[in-house]
Amino acid sequence: MVDSGEYLVAVGRLSPEKSYDKLILAFNLICKKYENLSLIIIGDGPERDKLINCSAGNERILFKGHMSDPIPLIESARALIISSSSEGLPIVLLEAMRAGIDIVSTSVGAISDVITDGTDGVLCVAGSESALAGAIDYVLQHKKGHFGSIAKKTFQSNLTAQRMFSNYDAWYK
Repeated sequence: MVDSGEYLVAVGRLSPEKSYDKLILAFNLICKKYENLSLIIIGDGPERDKLINCSAGNERILFKGHMSDPIPLIESARALIISSSSEGLPIVLLEAMRAGIDIVSTSVGAISDVITDGTDGVLCVAGSESALAGAIDYVLQHKKGHFGSIAKKTFQSNLTAQRMFSNYDAWYK
């Protein structure tokens, strides 16, 4: 277990559409450049054994299994990583935005409707570990919270429950 340094975090069901295998390969591409960086994957599912095998040999990749409250780990992370090949609008994305955490995500589903690439997060194409590694590297080259502070403002302005209710109310009227 890694006790010092920064970490990236990914949260979700360990299933094929989350593309955690691509995330592990992307992390392996950049981890030598960032010697004190680790990757924490929170969640459980049918791909667990496959992903553990895929990460074999890299002690800086940690599987935490299911957690009832992953928020403290998300809030302390260097960045939240969403590597999905298919997605709607993940709640974990909104949680990271609320907390002001830097976000790297594939541009799938409604994610690109919420995150503006290069402003309040960094987006990349799905299915490419090199694109994901490049996006992670880009975020890590900036000060922690560089993108997250803007994401937090976006969340407060547009995505709180009260704001969304007001928008729906206005739309229905």
